[in-house]
Amino acid sequence: MNSTINTGDTISSATLYAIATQRNMYQPDYEGAGHATWLTDEDGGYNQDPLTFDSIKKAQEHIDDADKEIYVTSNNEAGRPDWWIVPVDVIDSVRACHDDNGNYNWPGDCDTWECGDGNGNVCGECDHCLNWMADQDEEMLRAGNVEAP
Repeated sequence: MNSTINTGDTISSATLYAIATQRNMYQPDYEGAGHATWLTDEDGGYNQDPLTFDSIKKAQEHIDDADKEIYVTSNNEAGRPDWWIVPVDVIDSVRACHDDNGNYNWPGDCDTWECGDGNGNVCGECDHCLNWMADQDEEMLRAGNVEAP
């Protein structure tokens, strides 16, 4: 779980961490609200690079600071989001699946889905496929969760 970071004129290898998050929604929607993602420098999304921290402790401090602030819920949101500290490599894995939907480990019975063609191929674009892929993303991010010291 090592990423290469540039420290001026030398390049060293060190584990970087990011914060995965999942909004607490009454009902997730297929445009992404309620599905797991990660904090970014910008307004977020799977196409954005994650906000990184050089230690689990610094990532946890960021979460603690955010949790001290007043949180205003948005439409359909039931409360504060869940947070997980993950190595950046985990986010890279999720992004790789998004770059090529075929990178997911599709279940053997997916060809029985409404969009399946009977040969193990699915569309990857219908509500069923999108929800299934979002569940896989969440599983990868939750599995990568590290404990703060």
